[in-house]
Amino acid sequence: AVATLPATSSHAGQVAFPGGRIDAAERTAKKIFHPGRRSMVLAHIDLIRGDLPGVAKHLRHGETHGGYYRPWTWIPLLEARSGLFREARGWLPRMEEGARKWGWADRREAILAEVALAQGELDEAIRKFEESARLRHSDKRLVWSGSDLVAESFAAALRRKGQTERAVEVLEQAQGEFRPFDAGGPYWQKNRLDLAKLYRSVGRIQEAQTIEADLLKRLSLADADHPIVLELQRLQKAS
Repeated sequence: AVATLPATSSHAGQVAFPGGRIDAAERTAKKIFHPGRRSMVLAHIDLIRGDLPGVAKHLRHGETHGGYYRPWTWIPLLEARSGLFREARGWLPRMEEGARKWGWADRREAILAEVALAQGELDEAIRKFEESARLRHSDKRLVWSGSDLVAESFAAALRRKGQTERAVEVLEQAQGEFRPFDAGGPYWQKNRLDLAKLYRSVGRIQEAQTIEADLLKRLSLADADHPIVLELQRLQKAS
């Protein structure tokens, strides 16, 4: 059976979980009463699909029609991904307050890193991602629900700079430290796919194929046009 999206949920880990049924998750998400929460979940769904203009549209709608419930720390990450840089930076005062009250300094640096990466500033993005990781590890912070997205972006920045081995390390570490809540989620699955592709690029074919087989099993009930399923099929044909 495929779990449905709880009507009160705004967590990406529960979107299209666990079977990759994105269309079904979207139908459920549209029934969420609060417009801000509904828009945030729909933004997550569009990000899973790779539809960045759709992400931006839903974020703007949510802000205009009712604002957001927690966890609002997702919002600047999604805004940075979808090109809403001014809006993402607008959350920094609240992140500064969060850093003082709850130790969110690592999240603040991650948001700045996401904005830098989206604007093509690779060196600045890597520096900020490294600082975010340092702060989280030094403070022994629990992994937060945006950690999968941050790890994906950090690895992407390193890969674009030609630092493939470091990118592998980032995703390997993420696979080992993320919690079971995240482990079934679509962003965790995307990181698994990225890790498999990196393994292929450095000749670790058997390890890549092990991950790919696991993902195909997890997504055996997924929509036929699920982005990860389509990429796995492409990789199989190219092998």
